[in-house]
Amino acid sequence: MTNWARALSALSVVLLGVSIAACSESFETPDLPPVPRQVPAEQSRAVRLVAVGDILLADAVQERLDTFGYDFPFRHLTALLPEHDILLGNLEGPITDRDTPISAKKAAVYKVRVEAAGALGDFGFDLLDLANNHILDHGVAGMLDTLEALDSAGIGYFGAGRNLSEAVQGKIVEVAGLRLGFLGFMQRWSGYVRDYPFYATGDLPGVPMAERRLMETTITGLREQVDTLVVSFHWGRNYSDIRANQVRLGRLAVDLGADIVIGHNSHNLQGVEIYRDVPILYSLGNFTFGTEGSFDKLPDPLWHHGWIADIRIESGRAAQVDLIPIATNNRVVAFQPRLADAHL
Repeated sequence: MTNWARALSALSVVLLGVSIAACSESFETPDLPPVPRQVPAEQSRAVRLVAVGDILLADAVQERLDTFGYDFPFRHLTALLPEHDILLGNLEGPITDRDTPISAKKAAVYKVRVEAAGALGDFGFDLLDLANNHILDHGVAGMLDTLEALDSAGIGYFGAGRNLSEAVQGKIVEVAGLRLGFLGFMQRWSGYVRDYPFYATGDLPGVPMAERRLMETTITGLREQVDTLVVSFHWGRNYSDIRANQVRLGRLAVDLGADIVIGHNSHNLQGVEIYRDVPILYSLGNFTFGTEGSFDKLPDPLWHHGWIADIRIESGRAAQVDLIPIATNNRVVAFQPRLADAHL
């Protein structure tokens, strides 16, 4: 890794401090006692979780996918992945052949062809978070097509369901005697309540809303079943620094029992906070996202990047987090993200 890349990793913590200071008056840290965590007696070795950000194998990259194959966006990324037990990403967009947009009011509506599921499986994804603002772009039927496609490809998922109970069920994976639980939430945005319902409630399908009451019941419920709890959030503002609501929700998740907090949605990298000895990765940015993007909204090219997070878990907790910076601005990398260096 270049010196510039190492500097980029270190800089995230500095920038986070600026972000929190800038919005410190608009949130309050929950006043909750630490959740007791039992050290798992059966963990036989360190477990490696590799997490990446937003994934969209569609839209402006489609012509290249049709011409060069669905592995085209991954060709510079395969060699960057550290050895791992679990590879986790955020799937933005339903895998479906339907053409049934959820609403004419929704500005960005995506869909991913069924061939993409095989490419995601071939790349090695073990788990995909579906709690985001595109999984229902083609309605409930499109979301159900996605679940079927991922099942067929042998890829696990969490963060969406046919009803609220299924949406918040999460996913439990056992590795080396360690039981890891995964939950996904999406921040409350008014359009997704009022104009095109995305949030699961009762018997209605959708994704879990990141609101305190639901987080309390869901996180504490899964906490009792696992040794390590990973909570993933789709939150914040596109092409932006950290917002106050992200800090509030991330810290609340830790107070309720999360061991690792992972964020996405902004499409650019954001900073890292260690809160109560738990890493909060506010945004991993894009991994491979098939739109041209709006990176010109960002004040510095430094932000035109994403993270690959290599998380080493020992005694049930995150013992080490290494961040690999990748260049993701498609106007520069032409839909083939790669290791960031001084010129990217």
